[in-house]
Amino acid sequence: MPFLPAVARGLRRRCPRCGVGPLYAGFGKELERCSSCALAFDWYSGEVVGFLYLSTAFITGLFVIAMLLWRPSNLWLGRAIIVPLGLVAYIATTPFRKGAALGLKVAIDERTT
Repeated sequence: MPFLPAVARGLRRRCPRCGVGPLYAGFGKELERCSSCALAFDWYSGEVVGFLYLSTAFITGLFVIAMLLWRPSNLWLGRAIIVPLGLVAYIATTPFRKGAALGLKVAIDERTT
């Protein structure tokens, strides 16, 4: 299985193998298997958790750079804007980042077996 299609399907929150079945029931409730091809989703493997950790660190780095470059007139106003934006960015992107990580894991697993 090629890496890019598997990761792209994961980003769309679809099964990395078939691209048909959903990864989630709702916004963030992970499904155990694909409803179309019966692929078991291994959400808590080291690869998925590691990718999620690194992508969270990347987003944190972007917000640190934004805080260093932006000089608000009032420090508390800056904090009141940056902190909620950061939290929204983490929460809103988590299903997509986890889907991409799962797609990468499935592509690697299917290449090695």
